[in-house]
Amino acid sequence: MFSIILKGKVENVVKGKEFKNKDTGEVRPGVTKLQFLAMNEVKGIHTVDVSVPQEFEDKAFELNQKEVELPVELFAKNSQIYYRVKSL
Repeated sequence: MFSIILKGKVENVVKGKEFKNKDTGEVRPGVTKLQFLAMNEVKGIHTVDVSVPQEFEDKAFELNQKEVELPVELFAKNSQIYYRVKSL
């Protein structure tokens, strides 16, 4: 895992649904994500979702439609790349 600085305009901020583990009954809160538009030759225009830790959720909603520079962590799981905000 390593950190990068993400620069761009936050197009949307979304809050995911709660997740309930069927086996244990544990309920986890939904994840808040910042959405950015990206362009590449293979996918064309697509959204990039950046997860926001719970401690930064309130600040995340204030960033909607604003230009930002954020430190993010980048990691891969099951051949998929994920992004997470380090701090706001």
